[in-house]
Amino acid sequence: MRILSCLIGIGLVLSFPGLVSAKCGPEALGTSRTIMLDPKKHRALTGKEASLGLRHKEVILTFDDGPIAGKTSRILKSLKKECVKATFFYVGTMARAYPKLVRKVVNQGHTLAHHTHSHNRLPNYSSAKASSLIDKGVSRLQKIAYSDPSTTPRTPFFRYPYLARSKRTDRMLAKKGMIAFGANIDSLDWKQKSPKQVHNRIMRRLRKEGRGIILMHDIQSRTAKMLPDLLRSLKSEGYRVVHMVPKLRKTPASKPVVVASLASSVSRSVSSTYFVASVEKKPSTRSGVFSRDEHQAASYAGMRRTKPLRKQRIRPATGVTRVASQTRSRKRQRRSSLVVLAGAKPRGTIGMGKVKLRRSMWILR
Repeated sequence: MRILSCLIGIGLVLSFPGLVSAKCGPEALGTSRTIMLDPKKHRALTGKEASLGLRHKEVILTFDDGPIAGKTSRILKSLKKECVKATFFYVGTMARAYPKLVRKVVNQGHTLAHHTHSHNRLPNYSSAKASSLIDKGVSRLQKIAYSDPSTTPRTPFFRYPYLARSKRTDRMLAKKGMIAFGANIDSLDWKQKSPKQVHNRIMRRLRKEGRGIILMHDIQSRTAKMLPDLLRSLKSEGYRVVHMVPKLRKTPASKPVVVASLASSVSRSVSSTYFVASVEKKPSTRSGVFSRDEHQAASYAGMRRTKPLRKQRIRPATGVTRVASQTRSRKRQRRSSLVVLAGAKPRGTIGMGKVKLRRSMWILR
């Protein structure tokens, strides 16, 4: 029966290759490769710069001013059918009106970039106002797409509305760590032209330039209508689509946690699993184990400060030493320990119940 099942499976594969083939076959245009752009190395790009890295007959597809109902969905459908990735420069007010389309762009793997809050001609505003319009657009878009209202963009790609810029706005954008994108192949699809005229203009410009960034608008119905024909023309004439993404940022290293150590002459069974420094019973008439002090240690592990610690001046640690770690063994006898404070070291001696902290320092990474 197993042999018969295998033979039937092989027959189905041979008879219906579409069942196991990828969604995008060789007939689709596809995305040939992805390039990562670093705002530290790029300030402004139009499409033909050597630093951009485009080769002959390579193009980047970009769409401005959206999203909008109907037209954006048609454009996304055409791109998906041809397995093509593009970059969408979106306006904050449009994103607020159509949040589902913004998330759809991101979920389909396209690059989400920025185009001010309300399609503002930035050179007409003061530096403070222009900066605010950029930040407001970034925050609005990121809140919708990533639930992150930060004004620091995840994708530091920006296109000036109307391509209107100045040296002043360029300096402002550079301080924000964003790359200004232009285009060497402007479709002019906002003019009163037919879809066929828009298609012919793009291909004519592309044959002349050889490579570059194509600027279109996903709010234009003529663009949505002509895009399938454009993608097929790119395929038939040997052009390849490149997807641009930002360079990945390094995640910051975690800060060291500073704890204080106490000399110890008392041992106990180790039952906890947190990293701590050692503790010692303060000289007094009372003797015994540290059952109450262990509760205090747990509270310090949660960074709860007590009044004695507030009265002391805490300074950041400058040295790094070894760290004492505990095992899970319940029978092994070791010195009991106590976490003191993250990011600081005690100065002098700090009393705490029946224990006191000695001036020393441990670092926990």
